Formats: sequence, C-alpha cells, structure tokens
Amino acid sequence: MNPGSSTESYPAFIRIGLRKTPGKNLNQINISSLRKLLRDKEFDSWCTLPQKGKGVILYKEYAPGNKWLSKPKELSSSEWKDAIKMTANVCPVRALPSRSQNGTHCRHCRSEKETLAHILGACPHGELLRNSRHHKIRSLLASALRGKNYQVEEEVHGLSTNGSSRRIDIIAILINKRIRN
Repeated sequence: MNPGSSTESYPAFIRIGLRKTPGKNLNQINISSLRKLLRDKEFDSWCTLPQKGKGVILYKEYAPGNKWLSKPKELSSSEWKDAIKMTANVCPVRALPSRSQNGTHCRHCRSEKETLAHILGACPHGELLRNSRHHKIRSLLASALRGKNYQVEEEVHGLSTNGSSRRIDIIAILINKRIRN
C-alpha cells in the first residue's frame, strides 16, 4: 500500500463496506471503526444463518447481560461452552440437518423432534431435573422475600372456577405495610 493512496484502489475495502473518502488516505482511517464495521458485518451474517446462529440475535438485545461471555465467573468451562452452543443453536441435537442418521425423533421418548426446546422443556426424560430446578429457584425466591419482610407461602393448593385442582407456586404478602393518607 502506498501512503496517501485512495481506498478506491483496494477492492477489499469496498467489499467490506469502506468507500472512498474524499481527502483521506489509508493512514487516516480509524482502525477501531474499521474493526467495528467488520464485527457488525460478521454478526449480521451469523444472525441470518438458517439453523446455526438462530439465537445469536439475542446477544444484541440486552448487552449488559452478555458479561458472562467474556467473564464466566460462576460457570465451569464445560458449562460455559454448552451455554454458547445452546445460544448459537449448535448443540448436538438430532433435529439439526445432517446431525443424525437415525431420524430426527428424540432419542429418549421418540414422540417429537429432538430440538433443544424439547429436551429442556418437554421431554419426560428430564422432567425430574426440571421439577427439582423449579423447586430450588422457588425456595431461593421465598427465602429472599422473607428476608425483605414478606410473609411467604409456597405450594398453595386451590380450586379453579371450573373445579379443577390448582397449585400456586408462591404467594408473598408484605408485612407491616404503612398506610398513606
């Protein structure tokens, strides 16, 4: 590259979206803006992939929630890798194209396609784990609310208007609430 030459003479710059800027030479191009341009372009192409990369768009929606990507404090290395695989839709499930030679049905229950959503939320094989995780989180919330001066009841049974039995996970009532006039 010759100092002072225009970006017009470099087709690679045009391909990545860097147009000729009147009065600027290659030495005056802001490298950080070039990196940002390349990063955004790659992110957009990753988000448009038909299968792999479906959940990647979520990284853009709430940037502060992405801190675990660069600083996985409370995750082991395998948990961190699995979390990225789940978000980017590259987990080894049978529903992904060319993933399985035995069909796309779930390897445990055989009733539905083996997708990540089915494995995490619907497959009877993982029902015990889902229930125990639910109860653990409910108990953590209840103890935190009790510490904030709430009266808390867990697993309250009741009847719905059509007569079926229902169970409320948690009820919290603030104790000693001041009444304002």
